[in-house]
Amino acid sequence: MATVTWIPDQPEDGDKWQQAIDAVFALPGVGQVELLHLGACWRVRFARKPAAATSTPDETLPPDIDMTKEVVAALKAAGLPVC
Repeated sequence: MATVTWIPDQPEDGDKWQQAIDAVFALPGVGQVELLHLGACWRVRFARKPAAATSTPDETLPPDIDMTKEVVAALKAAGLPVC
């Protein structure tokens, strides 16, 4: 499962959110998502997954891959209140 941070707290239907988010990431457990509750809806503050590792340990790691648009689209498709 992707790691989801809920601000302030996870809603009762958090499992539905988790399922929609996990469907976006190719491998379970590799994503990080932060959701902020704004009254009647939730904002995806960020959604990212690590880029592929480099070939040698002394190389600089590439930046994370932004998955925000994909997560927002998946949550909307699931009928969840995203703003």
